[in-house]
Amino acid sequence: MKTLAQAAVALACTGACFSAQGATEAEKQAAINSGLAFLATQQQANGRWVYDNSAGDVAATGAVLLSFIEEGHTPTSGTAYSTTVTNGLNWIWQNGVKQVSISNQPAGNPDSNGTGFGYKFNTIAGPQNYDNYNTGIVLPALVRAEATNTVINSPGSLVNGQTYGQVIQEVVDYLAYSQADGPNEPPRGGWRYTTNQNSADNSVSQWPPLALLYAEGVGINAPGFVKDELKKWLQYSQNDTTGGAGYTGPGGGETTTLRTGSWLVQAAYAGNLSPAEIQAALNYLDTNWQSPQTFNELYGMWAVYKGLETWIGIDNMTEISNLRPGNCGGDVNNPNHGCNWWEDMNERLVTTQIASGAWTLGSLGSTAMETAWAVNILQAVEVGPGPGSVPEPGTVALLAVGLAAVGWASRRRQLIA
Repeated sequence: MKTLAQAAVALACTGACFSAQGATEAEKQAAINSGLAFLATQQQANGRWVYDNSAGDVAATGAVLLSFIEEGHTPTSGTAYSTTVTNGLNWIWQNGVKQVSISNQPAGNPDSNGTGFGYKFNTIAGPQNYDNYNTGIVLPALVRAEATNTVINSPGSLVNGQTYGQVIQEVVDYLAYSQADGPNEPPRGGWRYTTNQNSADNSVSQWPPLALLYAEGVGINAPGFVKDELKKWLQYSQNDTTGGAGYTGPGGGETTTLRTGSWLVQAAYAGNLSPAEIQAALNYLDTNWQSPQTFNELYGMWAVYKGLETWIGIDNMTEISNLRPGNCGGDVNNPNHGCNWWEDMNERLVTTQIASGAWTLGSLGSTAMETAWAVNILQAVEVGPGPGSVPEPGTVALLAVGLAAVGWASRRRQLIA
C-alpha cells in the first residue's frame, strides 16, 4: 500500500516518475521508448550517430543501431524506426567498412575463407586506435539486423552485393588476425587498439570476444586458436587474490568492476577456464558491487551487465547479494526478480534518465552511446551464446529460476509487438 506521501508524488507526476522500490516493467518500457525517441533525434542527416565526428562515429552508430534492432526495429520490420536503422546501416556500408590484408599469425591462420583479407570498421584508412573498439561494437548490430543470407544493397560501397554472412565472416577473420600475438605470452591473447599490438587491456579486449559471441550465434566461427590464445590473457590479467581483472595486467590498483565484467565477457567466449576462476570473478563483483564504475559509469555498467548476463542470467538471485541498500525491492509486476543484480541496475537507470530521454552517466562514450547501452540493459539483451553454465552454488539457483527467464522473454516480445 502506498503511503500518503507516495500517493501525493504519484498524483503529481506528469512525466516519467519511477518508484524507489524498483522499476516495474511498464516503467522500463517507458524508459526504453523515451531513450529510442531521443536517439532518433540524434541521427545525423547522413545516417550516422556522433562520438567524435571522426573514427569513433562508427562505434557510436553501431551501439545505437543495436538498441533499435534489439527492440524489433530492422530494415524490413516496417516499424517506426525501420528507416532510421536502414539509414544507419547504409552509412556504415558507405563509410565504415575497410579492407585489411591478413596473413598467418604465430598461433595459426586467421583467414578461414582464404580471401587474404578481412573487414574492420573505421572511417579512416590505415591502423587507427579505434579499430578494435569499433569493430567489436559494430558487429553485434550487423549480426542481429538481418539473416546471414540477406544481400546488402548499398550501391558504390565496398560490400554492395555481398551477403551479411560474407561480411560477418570477413570481420571475424579480421578479429582473429588482430589479436595480440607476442612475443611474450602475457599479454598475448587479448586485444589492444590496433592489429597485432604487443600489449592488451581489459577495456578493448571485451569488444572482439563480444562480437565473436554474436557471430557464433549465427554459426560463423573464428579459428580455434583464438580461444586458446585468449585463455592466456585471461589467466594472466586476473588477480589471484581478489579475483578481479586489471587493465593491462593483474595489478590490484587497476582492478575494477568494469574490467572484471569485461573479463567475464571474454571468458564466456573463451569457454575454457575453470569454475574456480569464474567464481572468483563473480565474487569480486559481489564484493565491489556498489562501486562507482558499476552505477555512475554506463560504460562500466554495460560491461558488468554483459559479464553477468552471459554467466548467470538476469534472474539469478544468489551470486550478487551486496545490492545497494533501499533500492530495487518489491516489484509486484515482476515477483521472480524481486531485488536482484539486474533489477538494481534497472532501478538506477529509470531514476537517472533525463527529461530528453537520454542518459549521461559517466564520460566513457558519447551521450548517444551511453543511452544505447542503458536501453540495452533495460531490454535484457541476451549476449549469447555463452557457455551456459555457472559454478556452484549459482547453478542450483539458476535452474530454479529458469522458467522465470522464459517468462521475461515472453513479456519482452509482447511489449515489442
